[in-house]
This record gives sequence, C-alpha cells and structure tokens, in this order.
Amino acid sequence: MAAPYPDGTQAVFTTPNEGIAKYAIIAGQLAAVDFLPLDRKFFDFDWGILLLNNGWGVATEQKRDRFVLFGDVHSGPRSPIEIKGEIVVDRARHGSLSAHFSVTPDGHLITLTGANKLLAIDIAARQIVATMDLPAQSGTPFHNSFPIDERGRLYLSTQQQMTAVDWTGSEFRLAWSAAYDMRGPG
Repeated sequence: MAAPYPDGTQAVFTTPNEGIAKYAIIAGQLAAVDFLPLDRKFFDFDWGILLLNNGWGVATEQKRDRFVLFGDVHSGPRSPIEIKGEIVVDRARHGSLSAHFSVTPDGHLITLTGANKLLAIDIAARQIVATMDLPAQSGTPFHNSFPIDERGRLYLSTQQQMTAVDWTGSEFRLAWSAAYDMRGPG
C-alpha cells in the first residue's frame, strides 16, 4: 500500500504476471483504477514490487533485464499510472535479472542476479554503483528474497549456505558465511 493521498484515500499496487495494477480504497471499497502492461514471460515470476518514499514504485521486467519505475500520471487516487523511467541491467556483464530485490536504509536498490552477483543501484541516477560476486561454494545459486536490516546488512541464503553482506553506502563487504541446511536435521 502506498502512503495515503491528501483526502485519506489509500492506493494499493500489485504486480500480476502481465504488469502493474493500481487499486484505490474509496469509502471502504476496493476499486480498480488502472493497469500498466509490461513485457513479461509467464514463468519469470516478476512478483516483486517496492514503493519508494517519493510516491513512485519499482518492479521488475526480467524478460528485458530492467527495473521499471512507475507512478501516478498526476497525483490523485483515480490517476492512471505510467512508466517514469527504467534501470537496465547488462545481462552479459552481470547475469540475468532476478525477481529478488530490496531497498537499503540509505535508498539504494539492491538486486540479486542469476550469476550470484549483488548489484547496488542509485535509483535517482539510474546506474549501478557497486557489485559483489557472492561465495561460489554455496552449491546452488542464491535464489531467495533477502531482508536488509536497519544498519544495511543483507541476509542471503541458498539450500546449503547462509551469507551476510554489509552495505556501507558505497560498497559491499562480506560479513560472514556459514553452512546451512535448509532441510534441517534428518
């Protein structure tokens, strides 16, 4: 859910397979407002969506290896939504874009690629500002969503390894890595 509009109306955004949908809660009822189609493959699972403090949102379009920045055409609960910009990730250099991304406390977009690489993206500049190859001994690719705590520490896991990475505001630093059995004992 987005921050309420001045009249108290609340917007709700969701990202079904084909794009981004906007709904509004008006007089206690959920009303469809707009749908912004995106170029997606059915099995890409582009389910991630983040709402930024400037009122815009971020979603993935893995088929095109890009993040889509979207927002209201004009401010208001019944406003349609539009693409405000994009951030393209070079597949040959960084690996394919995954559906796993988050925002750090300092406002950087952090994403995980199919090449087990973390990328830090300056959203305003729309450019990658730091990268980190994750430990290769994990056995399988990192593929889960990851939390980021208030200090900027990321927690990533595979079926065989848990890894913590610190984001300093300008670079990634490996904090620790430990064996991890997602199946538990037995």
